[in-house]
Amino acid sequence: MHLVLWLSVSVLITISLASGGHVSAALGDECSKLDSNSPILSNGFGQDQSNTRNGISRITSKNVSHLRLRFALGGSDPKKPGKPARERRGAPAVTGQALFYFVGNQIVVAGRRTGCTFWTATLTNPEDGKPDTPRSSSLLLVDNPNGGRMLFVGSKSGFVYGLDAADGSTIWGKSVSEDPKDRDPLQMVTGGIQFYDGRLFVPVATFEVFFARKPDYPCCSSRGRVVAFNAFDGTFLWAFDSVPPGGSGGSVWSALSVDPPRNQLLIGVGQNFTQPATAFSDAIVAIDLDTAAVNWSFQATAGDAWHIGCLEIPKVNCPVPEGPDFDFGAGAILADLPGTDRQAVIAGDKGGSVFSLDPATGKVNWSTKIGAGGTLGGIHWGLAVDDTGVYAGVADLFGDKRTLADVSKPAVTRYVQDATPGVYKLHLLTGDVIWEFHTSHVFESEVVQSAFSAAVSVTNDVVLASALDGELFALRSFDGKQLWSFQATMRLTAPDGSTVQGGTLDAMGAFAVDNMVLLNSGYYVFGARNRLRGGPGNALFVFELPDSGDEDN
Repeated sequence: MHLVLWLSVSVLITISLASGGHVSAALGDECSKLDSNSPILSNGFGQDQSNTRNGISRITSKNVSHLRLRFALGGSDPKKPGKPARERRGAPAVTGQALFYFVGNQIVVAGRRTGCTFWTATLTNPEDGKPDTPRSSSLLLVDNPNGGRMLFVGSKSGFVYGLDAADGSTIWGKSVSEDPKDRDPLQMVTGGIQFYDGRLFVPVATFEVFFARKPDYPCCSSRGRVVAFNAFDGTFLWAFDSVPPGGSGGSVWSALSVDPPRNQLLIGVGQNFTQPATAFSDAIVAIDLDTAAVNWSFQATAGDAWHIGCLEIPKVNCPVPEGPDFDFGAGAILADLPGTDRQAVIAGDKGGSVFSLDPATGKVNWSTKIGAGGTLGGIHWGLAVDDTGVYAGVADLFGDKRTLADVSKPAVTRYVQDATPGVYKLHLLTGDVIWEFHTSHVFESEVVQSAFSAAVSVTNDVVLASALDGELFALRSFDGKQLWSFQATMRLTAPDGSTVQGGTLDAMGAFAVDNMVLLNSGYYVFGARNRLRGGPGNALFVFELPDSGDEDN
């Protein structure tokens, strides 16, 4: 059965602060000392090594409507001290006691139940000694066999840092280039890092997609890659370049996925910047964990070469022919197939298609197109899977990405022709659409369809889907029925008394852990609040189920 659900106007549900925004006396002990051995409950963008975004929690369709806002955390803009940050990126890592997150250029560890701060740290570039800043790279906690626990994060300047999770001190910091003399200053770490068997696997993208719009820029030579380090001492192990020398582009924007049975790493690769396009652009590539040798690749869109200069009038440095920018911004997932002993690689591209691939060969099991596709998706940030299906948000948006390089440019975001924005569930074995969820919101008296660019997640029988306009939805996984919602475009006060502003829901989206839902809110690069977007913000919302015994009622 294929269900299509439409809500004409999203319903705003008011949530009260569970503790009035203050730390209660009963929870005061949480703030006394950080427990470095507290169990890790959620880790990285994908919440597990398979990148499933399937969280382990106590939240179900029976109790999700009982969620209440416990508190919200803010943060300052690194370029404007004292002013609120304008966006929230990256997934927090969560233990039984604490939240490890970043905002602006600050790494912060806060109490999971109280929001009290244990420590803050600023990354320092090991080459020039200047402060460094994470971009979208999610935080990853790893137990060190030599004792203690480490926290890993990548930066917008192309460095990876291993910190002591107990106090934030830097244990090591390394460039994603093996030889500092060959370092590409345009490379950055923005996707989700993975850990396996003592090694850290790091996706690398490039800012050149923005710089190519300059008429005097010699376009183009910067390339994406994946690098591997010894996680505990930072030794450089190997690098896989997604584009051969002489080419450009191939950014690895998304979270990686580890496939231990086949000893391989699954990578989603972006488009080229110049023609001729190369074999791994817009592709899922499986490489050996030990040697980085390519086991197989699947290219969804051949010949795709594009960068921001293609938006200029007249076009600047734009490749001919110009591609559609339909890369894999969402990471691949290694999924167990129900009722079988087999697995599949699940991936979705900005062209609006979902693919199931054989993890041994890359052969296509099925493909289903659920969106028209656009430069902001199609499927943009991430999918989720459980044992009943694949969940995908569709944006189907054109975005004027020149605002990424110059925020003074007018922000233009609009639906593409034949857009079908919404949330979809697909059958894991066949790719058939099981249900669709579509909704709308009101902006300045206009009813507007809501777009879903952020990564979705699933927990038990609940799907969490974040709309760009700022509304978070909890949907029942078997039929897509709306169970709960929260409008995040609000201003409130953090436990420390600072101002918190919610806004656009994009990138990481929401995820569940234990009795909580965490939600990043605020994304400014495509402009202020408008008919499709909630606008800038610095909020990390922390929702929880009540402490009483009626969680399952």
